[in-house]
Amino acid sequence: MKNSKLICDVVCIDKDKISQVRSRLSKPEKMQKEASLHKILGHSVRLTILEVLDQEECCVCDLASILNKPVSTVSQHLKLLKQAGFLTSRQEGKLVFYQKTDYERPNLTLNSLNYRMG
Repeated sequence: MKNSKLICDVVCIDKDKISQVRSRLSKPEKMQKEASLHKILGHSVRLTILEVLDQEECCVCDLASILNKPVSTVSQHLKLLKQAGFLTSRQEGKLVFYQKTDYERPNLTLNSLNYRMG
């Protein structure tokens, strides 16, 4: 495909198709919210935290040890994940344990929560 073009040689618009597709598009506010969630999921440490918590609930100290990261760093990532609704926590004495929420967000574009690299 040496000579393939990325644009058309002529401009032609299928008004019916455009109208149908536009009517099925998500509202800009919804897409902004999804973009924010993708940004949260776009960090390898946060994805690893979700993978760990998919197996076992953990306290911050355990997560920091598993990830080989400072507690303060892991704590910041946990805060973002919890604010976005991906995690819940429970306190047991002086320890706070984190677990993934049961609620999955199936409406994320491209099902990014279920997508796994091979």
